[in-house]
Amino acid sequence: MGYVLKKRNPNVNVQSSKQEMPPGLEDALLAYGGKVVSALKTAPAQKRSLFELVDYTASRIDTLLPVVNYLMTRGYINRVVEDPKGNDTFQLTSVGQNIPA
Repeated sequence: MGYVLKKRNPNVNVQSSKQEMPPGLEDALLAYGGKVVSALKTAPAQKRSLFELVDYTASRIDTLLPVVNYLMTRGYINRVVEDPKGNDTFQLTSVGQNIPA
């Protein structure tokens, strides 16, 4: 949509799709992300369900969900099974292998 606005009026300031994070948020996501990566590295086939990740990391699910979403958007993990009740299964990617855990 932004390119349409720029073609019509080049003076229109269109925001990018990348949103700025509040200070410290990315550090917190990476700190919890390390726990998730560690959990996946030690799992068979490097896969675990969301509820297994909650247990392994000793985190609340509402804390863990933004971390999992962050790791997926960065390409560190993939959702390999989507569960109707939300207990999706995630797997570490080759990019995620390079994250220290």
